Amino acid sequence: GWQLHASVARGFEAPTLGELAYRPDGSAGFNSDLQPQTSQQLELGSKWRGERFSLDVAAFAIRVKDELAVLTNSGGRSSFQNVGRTERLGAEVAGAWQLAPQWRTRFALSWLDASYQDDFLVCAGTPCSAPSVPVPAGNTIAGAQPRSAWIEAAWQGGGWGEWALEVRGVGQVAANDTNTA
Repeated sequence: GWQLHASVARGFEAPTLGELAYRPDGSAGFNSDLQPQTSQQLELGSKWRGERFSLDVAAFAIRVKDELAVLTNSGGRSSFQNVGRTERLGAEVAGAWQLAPQWRTRFALSWLDASYQDDFLVCAGTPCSAPSVPVPAGNTIAGAQPRSAWIEAAWQGGGWGEWALEVRGVGQVAANDTNTA
C-alpha cells in the first residue's frame, strides 16, 4: 500500500484575450508587450494506503518566469504587465482514519511560500494610469494562503444520512501585492 512519486514538468500560459485587450497607454489595439508566463515544476511525494488508515505527503517547488499581473486600471479598463519571476514552495500532508464502519476522521495540512523574486511597480488605487508603488522582491503573492489546516470527524449510519463536524483554519493572507492589507 505504499507508493512514491515524482513529477518534473514545464508549463506555458499565454495571456488571455482579457489581459491582451488594452494597451497600458490607453491607445487602441492589443497589448503586444505581454509575454506568456512559463513555469518549471517539481513535486516529490509518498502515499500509504492501509485497511483503515491512509496518509499522503507531498512537497513541491514551482518557478515562474514572466508572471502576469495588473499594470493599470482606469475607466473599467485594466491593462496587464509581466512582473518577472515568482516562486512557490510548499508541502502538503493529508490523512484519513476509519475508526469503525460508521465513523471516520480526515485531515489536511498545507504550507505555501509564494513570493515575487523581482521588484516591480503597482497602482496605489483606482483609477490609475501609471503605477508608482514599488513591490519589492520577496513580497508574498496576493491571495496565496501560507498555511491551512482542516480536520473532520464524520458518522454515516444507514438511512440517517451523513453527519460531520469539521474545523478549518487559514493563516494570514496578503490582500495586495504590497502586503499592506
